[in-house]
Amino acid sequence: MAANPWTPTDDQHLRDMADATPPVPVREQAKQLGRTLAAVARRRRDLGITSDRTRTAAATQAKVADAKARRAALELRALTRVEHLYDRLEARTFTTLIRGAGAAEEEATLPFVPPADERQIAATISQHLNASLRIAEHDADDGHTAVIGMIDAITTAITAAADAMPDPEATP
Repeated sequence: MAANPWTPTDDQHLRDMADATPPVPVREQAKQLGRTLAAVARRRRDLGITSDRTRTAAATQAKVADAKARRAALELRALTRVEHLYDRLEARTFTTLIRGAGAAEEEATLPFVPPADERQIAATISQHLNASLRIAEHDADDGHTAVIGMIDAITTAITAAADAMPDPEATP
């Protein structure tokens, strides 16, 4: 089955939607024209219609900043928990459950930390520290994001230049 050809009316409709205030999103344009998103994006590129992505970029940056702040709060909570656990281990007395008569558990305050409890608390400390380190590593961006963005921009520019070049195999 042949592809649905683009008509001058379709092209004008694309231009009108791009010039609207606010511009109609490409996904909505595709829906209105009954075409795929890729087909509309390709046709927009062929017609030289570009999109202003500043609002999208600003929204993305806001989400990134919010996520970073939330991760920082989680990291702080994990470290606070670690401090609490260390305080519990280093206290003068330690409250734990000890099996009493008839296998009933009874609360007991001891002048030392039983080895089993110390192992469990140490494992918990390790888990919380590892979680905080993973969060810190996630946010330790040494400019990698900027470099990746620059590489993407270069790739886009090269692709656009290649698309604009005449086909060497085409007959004049």
